[in-house]
Amino acid sequence: MGAEMRKFLGIVVLAAGVGALVYWGAKDNALDMQNAISERAVAAVSGAVHGVTTRVDGRDIRVTGLADSDAERDALLSALNGVEGRRVVLDELEILPSADPYTIAGTRKEGQTLLQGNVPSEAMRSVLSETGAAGVDGLTLASGAPDRWETAIGAGLGALTQMDEGSVSLTGQTLRLTGLVDQPSDRDTLISSIALPDGYTLQNDIETRDDGEPIAYNINYDASKGVTVEGKLPNGLDLAQIGDALGVSKVNGNVTTAMNGNPITLRACWFGG
Repeated sequence: MGAEMRKFLGIVVLAAGVGALVYWGAKDNALDMQNAISERAVAAVSGAVHGVTTRVDGRDIRVTGLADSDAERDALLSALNGVEGRRVVLDELEILPSADPYTIAGTRKEGQTLLQGNVPSEAMRSVLSETGAAGVDGLTLASGAPDRWETAIGAGLGALTQMDEGSVSLTGQTLRLTGLVDQPSDRDTLISSIALPDGYTLQNDIETRDDGEPIAYNINYDASKGVTVEGKLPNGLDLAQIGDALGVSKVNGNVTTAMNGNPITLRACWFGG
């Protein structure tokens, strides 16, 4: 092999080596660019309400998942279009249906709460599930919840658990609470414990077993009518017991009964022991 041929072959081998280096260098640079774009895309959508997924192929970004609203979809796409180094953004987002009015309701019976209605996110569904309430899995995922919805329904459900039976509903920004407690003072304490965010209103339909008025009653005797009782009796005292204490077989009257009081002490006062 002549000197010229050896020189030519050397040039060819050198060119091939340089070409390989250039190829592998370009490939590494492309991969580095793809990884960088991928990291930037993930950061751009990290605040999505429901969590969305981005995938980068070369410099193209594909985004899939659930957007809470048209406004959030537009915001996510805008953020992705601002990613440095991207070529195109491929939009495959779905829009979550909106509920209007936005409603959730809870009923409580025998110590168990049952929920029905809407829930704004799977994260909030998990929070509600931790309360032990039934029906959480059946709540309908929907957008449209007012600001600070979570705080409002949390306050309502917290109040509901203080009653043996009752119901709470949150429709838009109106919280309605119904149920039954012993005394008006119990109702007042319960209502005062509910701290709603600004803009929300409370509709209080809680009833009481006792009207809160003091125990006071009159026992009258008339020759033609017999014994008549009127007023409010202490807890545990009824017309039959009054008749027994007085030695009569029948006692007439229209009375209410308090949640408290000690009839034994009262009978002792009547008869001196």
